[in-house]
Amino acid sequence: MSISKLSNFVDSPKNSTDDATATLTRSSQTNSKLTKPAEKPILTASNSSASRYITGKSEIIGALKLLRDLRARVKISIESEKFACSAQVLDVTHAHYLLENILPREGMKILTNANSFNLVVRAQGLYIYITDCKVEQVSVERNIPYYLIALPERILYRQRRSEQRMKLPSTEFQDNAHVVLHRQSGPLNGVLSNISVGGCKVQIDQQVEPGFNKNEEISRCEIHIPKMLDLESKAIIRHAQYHHSKEIHSCGIELTEMSVQNRRRLERFIEYISRRPSTTP
Repeated sequence: MSISKLSNFVDSPKNSTDDATATLTRSSQTNSKLTKPAEKPILTASNSSASRYITGKSEIIGALKLLRDLRARVKISIESEKFACSAQVLDVTHAHYLLENILPREGMKILTNANSFNLVVRAQGLYIYITDCKVEQVSVERNIPYYLIALPERILYRQRRSEQRMKLPSTEFQDNAHVVLHRQSGPLNGVLSNISVGGCKVQIDQQVEPGFNKNEEISRCEIHIPKMLDLESKAIIRHAQYHHSKEIHSCGIELTEMSVQNRRRLERFIEYISRRPSTTP
């Protein structure tokens, strides 16, 4: 969808995105309408030592991926309009980060037409502040818009906690969930141990030749949880280990690149499974 066409999308009083957006947005976030612009950061002697500007592209991408994995709502301040709204980071690419779930709804049009806006978030010990952001493109997947913003040159960053992802216990779906890793040497089949928005852990009981390499790129990772989740993604092996007593390989995988449709499917699944009662035997 071009930016010029977004006004028709926003102004329509009855649009099929209403129900879909409500599905994607957590019920605890329904009162997230803001009444004043997000504040600018104030660095004092007590917190300036913990805050720093990061300028490296890999660090910036990593920080934005944390926001994606946390599903944190980010506050957006548009000073020229004296308006504020909130959004969530859908995904991060090598050139852009994608925003979705703009609230309140009128913020969709204002955000698209704004010359620039600022972004701030505080969530689970993480603090990020970005200035001079601008929507470069609006796209739509299944009638739900998302917004492409160029990666910033620098961000103000602070993090107090080491935990970055919510991991799910394997007991939720260990009997049925499986993964296929497509390597240059051929496909490998494994069992899904746990999963998060950013990655998963896989156990493989077949011979692995050649052995896994740290940071090995996987051209295609297929995840299948019957009647619950099917998706494909590019991936990277972040760590691998062979358990001699069990004769099983285990590896931690980062899910790096997937379609917007698959990204939203994964996020909905994580939200759903995290709310289920524990089934630990």
